[in-house]
Amino acid sequence: AKAAPAPAKAPAKAAPAPAAKASKAPADKAKTAAAATAKGKKELGLLLPEEVAREKTLDQIAETREKKKEARALRGMAGNTKNEVKKYKAQEKALDKKLAALAKSKRQQDARVARAKGRAAKAKQRAAKVEKAKRNREAKVASRKKAAQARADSKRRASEAKAAQAQRKKEKRIANEAAKKLARQKALDARAATKKAQIEKKKRNAAAASAARKKAADARKEAARKRAARRRR
Repeated sequence: AKAAPAPAKAPAKAAPAPAAKASKAPADKAKTAAAATAKGKKELGLLLPEEVAREKTLDQIAETREKKKEARALRGMAGNTKNEVKKYKAQEKALDKKLAALAKSKRQQDARVARAKGRAAKAKQRAAKVEKAKRNREAKVASRKKAAQARADSKRRASEAKAAQAQRKKEKRIANEAAKKLARQKALDARAATKKAQIEKKKRNAAAASAARKKAADARKEAARKRAARRRR
C-alpha cells in the first residue's frame, strides 16, 4: 500500500525538467559565445592579465563541473552499493566546495577585471589626451612656422619691391641726367653754331666793307686819272 504512490510522484518531479533545460539553453549559448569571444581575444593576445586569470578559473570551473557530472553518473551507475554511493557523494560534495571556491574566486576576478578595464580605459583616455596635446603642440608649432614663413615672405616681397623701386628711380635718374646732359650739349652746340654764324657774318661784313672801300678807292683813283687826263689835253 505504501509503495503505490511512489510511481505517481516521479512524473511530478520529472515534469519541470524540459522547462529548466529550455530556460538554461539561452544562458548556455550566451556563455558559449562569451567563451568563444574570450578565446579569440586570448589567441590574439588582447586579454588583460586579470582576464587571462579569470579565463583559467572559468576553465577550472568547467572542468570541475564535468568531474561532478561524471561523479553523479558513476553514483547513479553504482546502484545500491552503499560504499560506492557514499564515495561518489563525498566526491560530489568536495567538487561542490571546489566549485563554490572557484565561483568566489571568479567573482573576485570579475571585480579585478572591472578595475583593470577601468584603469586601461583611464590610461587610454590619458594617452588620447597626451596625443591630442601633442597634436595641438605640433599644430601650434606648424602654425607659428607658417606665420613666420609668411612674415619672411612678406618681408622678402617688400624688400624686392623696394629694390625694384630703387632700381627704377636709379634708371629714371640716369635717364634724366642723360637727357639733361644731352640738352646741355645741344645748347652748347647751338651757342657754338650761333657764335660761328656771327663770326662768319662779321667776316662777310668785313669782307664786304673792305671790298666796298676798295671799290670806292678804285673809283676815286679812276676819277682822278680821268681828271688828270683831261688836264693834259
